[in-house]
Amino acid sequence: MSTIFKNFFPSLTYRPKEYIPKELFISSLLFADSSRPDRYRGEDRIEGKVGSTDIALSEVWAEYMTETTDGEGNRKVEWHTIFKGVFFVTKFPKRARSTVLVYPSTFRFFGTPAKLQRVKLEDPEFEKHFDVFSNDQIEARYILSLSLMRRMLDFVLKTRARVRFSFMGEYMFCAMDFGKNFFKAPSLFRSVYPLLYEEGYRQYVKEVELLISIVEELNLNQRIWL
Repeated sequence: MSTIFKNFFPSLTYRPKEYIPKELFISSLLFADSSRPDRYRGEDRIEGKVGSTDIALSEVWAEYMTETTDGEGNRKVEWHTIFKGVFFVTKFPKRARSTVLVYPSTFRFFGTPAKLQRVKLEDPEFEKHFDVFSNDQIEARYILSLSLMRRMLDFVLKTRARVRFSFMGEYMFCAMDFGKNFFKAPSLFRSVYPLLYEEGYRQYVKEVELLISIVEELNLNQRIWL
């Protein structure tokens, strides 16, 4: 693993047993039912610079618990997934004084986040895929410029993931659900299965490249926004 990052991603560090802390996950407001996950864990933290942009990401798994008791007094505990995927955080060139949330359009069936209003935007294609909520309509449109909306949509279509964004203060948070576990390291049995090892190696590099491509796809290295 250290060889992969040294050779392909020298500006990034990999910490397999670390992950984005729960406090950041909660503060992102990306999940209405994540105010207090009853169970939160993760792995595979990657952090460093992509161009001039500082990033941090990891896999996380947040869950809440429900408890029921049947007529005979038997207690049953069930765990429900809030989010399982890649959680990404970076500083954003535009500082937001308000809260701007960008959810997949399927979220509309679950109502509007508390104290936020639905924001009507100028890109009908973007609105087919996303619902935007904010407590400041004007600033939401300033943050989500036409060029940024197009880049966000292109990234989602490229990755084929369920993606949520939030913009708060100087940070952008992004939760990406790919429906699979990322960061499967190449097989250790390279001497026995060299071809499988080489393919696994290439696949791992591609997965990391896909995740950090969000910086270029969203043009986050650009410091002047029009």
